Amino acid sequence: MMERNLFGFIIDNDIQLDIANKRLVRINSLSPEKLVLFSAVTLNDAMVRLLVFLLIQYGKGRQLSKNEILKKVWDENHYSSSSQKLWQTMKELRIRLDAIGLPHDFIVNVRGSGYTLNNPIVTPLFYE
Repeated sequence: MMERNLFGFIIDNDIQLDIANKRLVRINSLSPEKLVLFSAVTLNDAMVRLLVFLLIQYGKGRQLSKNEILKKVWDENHYSSSSQKLWQTMKELRIRLDAIGLPHDFIVNVRGSGYTLNNPIVTPLFYE
């Protein structure tokens, strides 16, 4: 049996996260005119690691503490972590998510405890 590797995710049916190419792509077809709108944004390494971690854990129904995010996204990947880096990366990621058409509250800051996602439809994509 071949090993399944995570390629990315489909978010809310029309946005694809391509992990290897660090890109979010939205393809939107508008029925009456049969127009197809295409948009894409690129992410840096930290944003990809953060978004992938949030999406994987969201699939498990979990809310994530800031410490857990810092450990998994930075420390375990041999980068130094800080609340400032998390805040800055989250801010930049939200700007890009907004640009691709996700709601501003896609990532929810749970006061005093951490982060979760605001009920998106998330489908992981695998390849062999």
